[in-house]
Amino acid sequence: GKSYAALVPVAATMLRLTRTQYENTLVDVFGPAAKLAKPLEADEDTELFRSIGASKVSTSPRGVEQYGEAALDVATGLIARQAEIPALAGCVLAAANDPCIDDVLRTTGRRLWRRPLTTDEVARYRAIVTADGGTPDKLRTGMTFALAGLLSSPHFLYIVSIGEKDPATDARRYTSLEQASRLAYWLWDSTPDEALLEAGHAGKLADAPGIEAEVRRMLDRPRARHLPARYLGEAWNVSKLDLEDKNPAVFK
Repeated sequence: GKSYAALVPVAATMLRLTRTQYENTLVDVFGPAAKLAKPLEADEDTELFRSIGASKVSTSPRGVEQYGEAALDVATGLIARQAEIPALAGCVLAAANDPCIDDVLRTTGRRLWRRPLTTDEVARYRAIVTADGGTPDKLRTGMTFALAGLLSSPHFLYIVSIGEKDPATDARRYTSLEQASRLAYWLWDSTPDEALLEAGHAGKLADAPGIEAEVRRMLDRPRARHLPARYLGEAWNVSKLDLEDKNPAVFK
């Protein structure tokens, strides 16, 4: 029979969030009041699928500035409408020692970064919140910059997969938490929900049965209905039709 060369896995890469994934994540974490109004560096769409482009695209110095400007604009809007944002409404920012500040940083950071923040990371962002004083106005300004920092961090903008050693094969595999992010942005084009993060944190996504159970749950959610259209739109370039002019010789 025909022989094939040995399989050589491609090098591991980081995936940068597409604009759609960025916007979907904002809505999933903060609700429909979260708006992305500023431009971001363009997605790489010369590849067949945007997920391939996201693994190859680089971010220019101007792109870094755009991500920072967009993050600050989003965060400013969130704090201005804080009472409408379920993830933020419970923290009134009345005193610098209010434990709700840490709670907000932990809960929003976990969803945005798709993993728990370390104690040092929470302390670093808390220092931003309280850096300019402990009055309500100062704390709201500080929380604005802290949220902007979370949103402009590489931990948010890039899906990082470092992996771990598979004890069964001695090869490397994705960690359970990394699988949570991969599944979420593949099936939902957005950040993991709490159930998926919990499964990842508990190590339930380190084997095929655990992954299958979560995939079945995720495909049963309404947001998964966009998957076939997204796949076919990218595979057949249907998604680019809106950018094309109608041929007047064919369509009257």
